[in-house]
Amino acid sequence: MSGIIGKAGTKSGIVGATLLSCDIGTWTPAFFGDSGCAATMNVQKGQFTKIGKLVLAEFEASVSAFSCSGATHCTGLPFKSAKQTASEWVMGGWITYGSGLSVNNGINIQCHIEPNAYHFYFRKWDTSTGTNNLPPGEVSADGSLVGTLVYQTQE
Repeated sequence: MSGIIGKAGTKSGIVGATLLSCDIGTWTPAFFGDSGCAATMNVQKGQFTKIGKLVLAEFEASVSAFSCSGATHCTGLPFKSAKQTASEWVMGGWITYGSGLSVNNGINIQCHIEPNAYHFYFRKWDTSTGTNNLPPGEVSADGSLVGTLVYQTQE
């Protein structure tokens, strides 16, 4: 395969007989707390590109009410993540924009994709406490997040 191939192209060289499939579409992110209750969502937008088993998923979400307990997670990923053990590195993502959150300055929010699942957890990191789950109370009643995820799928 030479260069970037859109929906059609030719193969040669190191690719051999394997062609990678490419899917593009949308998905609907939804926020939940570990207690099982759902956030009331104002905005739920997601788009993805899947090339072979690699998925790039982007999302925009905002909530109007979120009074759950536990950790905040997002369901609705377009493809189930790869089966990996706890000792293996799991792909994740990052937040590119956030507003209305109830977090301290200097906090970074990442996305941790669970193995063999259609969901991911929001994790926060700071220099004093390290990495912890982002509780729903810190997403707050008017929180908005925009992010990008990269992961492998088993499909």
